[in-house]
Amino acid sequence: MDLRLPDGPAGGGAPLPITSTRAGHLLNALGHGYQVLGCAAAAESDEVFKALVLARIIEPASERDSLRVLDEAGAWAPSYATGQTAATGVRHRR
Repeated sequence: MDLRLPDGPAGGGAPLPITSTRAGHLLNALGHGYQVLGCAAAAESDEVFKALVLARIIEPASERDSLRVLDEAGAWAPSYATGQTAATGVRHRR
């Protein structure tokens, strides 16, 4: 799509640099929803479990692939072993 910008890529300039890839607004909104729905209380404020839940909302994926999703969103991602421990702990709290 040519927007006819004088110094844009279509105008002969270089491609625009990507200066940030963090999905801050998305992560903040999902985190707020997680809190409002009572998920934090149900998971006893487990930050690892929260990260895995948010990753799966962003992109439904396996537990292991959730770490990639978090990384791509610019969020903190636990190790796979830590994620496994958190998921198992929440399953046992039910």
